[in-house]
Amino acid sequence: MDASQDKCSGVIASHSDLRGRRFVKDPMVFKIRVRTLNVGTMTGNGREIVDMMQRRKIKVLCVQETRWKANKAKILAEGYKLLYSSANPETRNGVGVILHRELEEEACEVSRVNDRIMSVKMMFGGEMVTVLTAYAPQAGCPEDEKEKFWRDFDGVMVGIPENERVIARGDVNGHVGGKECGEERWYGG
Repeated sequence: MDASQDKCSGVIASHSDLRGRRFVKDPMVFKIRVRTLNVGTMTGNGREIVDMMQRRKIKVLCVQETRWKANKAKILAEGYKLLYSSANPETRNGVGVILHRELEEEACEVSRVNDRIMSVKMMFGGEMVTVLTAYAPQAGCPEDEKEKFWRDFDGVMVGIPENERVIARGDVNGHVGGKECGEERWYGG
């Protein structure tokens, strides 16, 4: 079965042997702009976000802190589709991926891990790509919640086949500077 019959069965050929050689540009390879945005809330912001995506020519936008409760998909405006995850009704987190109308049909698998991590498997220019969005716990959250987030994130990354490209975007709440004890270094939220 080839990729045109089942778009989730794509195989990526290694391009490492092409370094330094001239070659004709493959018409199946194309550039795609993927960005991330902590929206604070999706309520009432759908049209504004779609307008921003159009102005900046963004095809895929990973959003964090959607604050919507459910695991669903919704058309926002002009055919842009939001796939979102916020399985826990007690939290105010939530993540999602907004797809340009041209890419809506390219999504072949959505994995909603929890209200902080989700991935969308898609075909981009003949290659299988996993777009991963994440929203890490803030500095004031309990350590066990932070550790669980990073274990879950690591589990998702390990589960992605090596022949797939990964685009990971999100708000990982990292901090740069000194800790209260005077130690200077960077650390995750």
